[in-house]
Amino acid sequence: MTQEQTPRIFVVCLSTYSNGKLHNTLIECDRTDDGIWVKFNAMLAKASKPRVEEWAIPDFENLLLLKTDDYDPIEQIAELARTVKERGKAFAVYCHYYGDAATPEKFQAHYLGKFKSDEDFVYQQFSKSGKLAELEELGIVEDYINFQAITNDWFVNSHIAIDVGYEETYVFSCQ
Repeated sequence: MTQEQTPRIFVVCLSTYSNGKLHNTLIECDRTDDGIWVKFNAMLAKASKPRVEEWAIPDFENLLLLKTDDYDPIEQIAELARTVKERGKAFAVYCHYYGDAATPEKFQAHYLGKFKSDEDFVYQQFSKSGKLAELEELGIVEDYINFQAITNDWFVNSHIAIDVGYEETYVFSCQ
């Protein structure tokens, strides 16, 4: 990811803010938790004397569809940011859909890919598995296969398709 795409958090010192000053920093989250804390603590050290630990994360950049709360743990935000950087928009879509139940492990287990549509996913599964070729060998041409009906069956309870844009559908298994 380029610097413009790197997930970042905007951190502010609340004690100085309450006193009419703003001490803040924008921290790139493509580093270790300790690396984030070093930047974080450096900002707090400059912000106030004596040093206080009243802070908030009121804004963020490049977390795609994900949102953070002002007081989410740094480690949690850093893990989200690293996973977004590693897995991209698909992970953000998954988290947006599943909310607090989403984890990187569950995403890895359920993510099936990005497709033009849910029907395109079904067609590609038939093609990759060789079933389409088998049917054609039997004289059943592709035009006679009702992929929309098959798609409806598959997505009743075993798959989820999340449409996020034109020909941009993310598919996940439910099992």
